[in-house]
Amino acid sequence: MSGERQSTDAFEVQLGTPLLDEGTTIAGRYRVEALLGAGGTSQVYRVHDVSSGEELALKRAVRRGPLTVAQRQSFEREFYTLRQLAHPAIVAVYDYGIDGAPFYTMELLTGDDLTATAPLPWRAAVSTILPVLSALAVLHSRRLIHRDVSASNVRRTGAGS
Repeated sequence: MSGERQSTDAFEVQLGTPLLDEGTTIAGRYRVEALLGAGGTSQVYRVHDVSSGEELALKRAVRRGPLTVAQRQSFEREFYTLRQLAHPAIVAVYDYGIDGAPFYTMELLTGDDLTATAPLPWRAAVSTILPVLSALAVLHSRRLIHRDVSASNVRRTGAGS
């Protein structure tokens, strides 16, 4: 059924790795509550950690066909790279695993992405973009490149960007 599309509320995604149903449990610990976003390489869900009681985000690797060893290693490397970074504008990650597909959990961010808040008055724009630039500087100082900086990947939270 490659190439078919499936719609769910605000998201239309390529079929290949099926979407997880609400209530599905990943790794015996993370109960899926809602789909937050889906793209060509991943799906992100709001999950409830039944062990800790916390609400988290869970990012799951997806592909149209079987995940190759190189793709799995790339996803795992993304997790461990994020795990080494400590910056208020970089999402914190917690757990990595494989349950049908590789996944990792991260802090659940609230607030809108920049596509929902644009255009901003210039002072608000500057106060929003400074933490993003600071986070990118941290990445670049480690010879890392983000590769997907976009308004939809920047979230305005109560604590800043």
